[in-house]
Amino acid sequence: MLKIISLGFSIQSQEVLNTSFDGHFSLLDADIVLIEPARLYEAMQKVAGSGVLEGLFNRRRKEIQTLLANGKVVISFLSPKGGVTVASGRNTHISLTNYSWMHHTLVDFIVGSVAPGTGTAISLKIPQHPFAPYFNAFREKLTYAAYLENDPPAESGQCYLVNKAGKTVGLSFRVGSGLIVFVPYLLEGKLEAEKIVGVLIQCVRPILAKSDRTAPPDWTKDHLVPGEDTILHDVTAIEARIKQEEDRLTAARENLTSLTAYRDLLYEKGKPLEEIVLKAFALMGFKAERLQKGDLEHDVILSSPEGRGIVEVEGRDDEAIHIDKLDHLTRVVDEDFHENSEYAHGILVGNPYRMKSPIERQAPFTDKVLVSAERKGFGLLTTVELFQAVTKMLKNPDDENLKTRYRQIMLQSCGKVIRFD
Repeated sequence: MLKIISLGFSIQSQEVLNTSFDGHFSLLDADIVLIEPARLYEAMQKVAGSGVLEGLFNRRRKEIQTLLANGKVVISFLSPKGGVTVASGRNTHISLTNYSWMHHTLVDFIVGSVAPGTGTAISLKIPQHPFAPYFNAFREKLTYAAYLENDPPAESGQCYLVNKAGKTVGLSFRVGSGLIVFVPYLLEGKLEAEKIVGVLIQCVRPILAKSDRTAPPDWTKDHLVPGEDTILHDVTAIEARIKQEEDRLTAARENLTSLTAYRDLLYEKGKPLEEIVLKAFALMGFKAERLQKGDLEHDVILSSPEGRGIVEVEGRDDEAIHIDKLDHLTRVVDEDFHENSEYAHGILVGNPYRMKSPIERQAPFTDKVLVSAERKGFGLLTTVELFQAVTKMLKNPDDENLKTRYRQIMLQSCGKVIRFD
């Protein structure tokens, strides 16, 4: 039976021995060591001023180096870096991070490359990697908390998982006869510990078996076993099909994410709401973009053959859209006029009562907003109405007359709450 030790965090499994970073249990009995750098950083902060932290790291680093020299496996989540500075001898200080349990060359690479960032769009880059089963078992439940800005060194490192931007979120390093593997996190509350442990053992067992075997000499390639070439051909073909299907799956997920993002119109606020409003207007046929020129900053600038508009976007948790946002729109329209010598049409887009279902929402704009918009000739649009327009355009993607009519309604809406249909 494989011996698994979890360092610094607890896994409720009979197959795992849980010990703290400063615990008495040695790691030297382990076949597999599990490390959670975020929890390790929390532990570091608690003892940073006690003078024992450097000694603890030295102890754990030596144990891990011994394990790796003997072909064992260390599994760590890929987490944002965290560090502390501690006294080391007289008048000297050293910096320690939550990755200082590794050899300093690997620490330098990880700490210099890791960047915080979360997401769930993860793809398998190397189907043959030993930890491909981890991805295949949990692909719908994986989430990364950090990624690497730089690729791992080719002589010892291997990136096997990437995010949507192609940045590394899963990698491994061959150290001595052993392996250090970094994996993304699993969504909390979704899985039983025994299943997680079982999959990790499935990934690690072939690695440990190889560490006990003699590496085949190069000349053995000239001595094929009957049937080997046929099976190898089949394996290559299957892997190619898997890669093709994974590419299709990745593309389908990206398309799904892009499409369902329009639902943000119904409940978002701030920059996320501005982004999806901009995307919706682009679907409508506007050239829609943010503009910052000098002191002028507008949420969205619209331009089309029908005219030009300036859009301000506001989301409110549990109330109607107030006059202050319309006053701001007035100022930016006036400032834009001084810059361009032509008045753009002002449009206030609001997502009031955003956490309620659209059918439960009250009047979207206050009476002051309605009166002021009518006096100034500004248009008022709710994101719910914009969402309905988006759904109709998506159902009729080739109907340019529909999009033209929507643009005309947008830019000819003077003092009224816009209704597209």
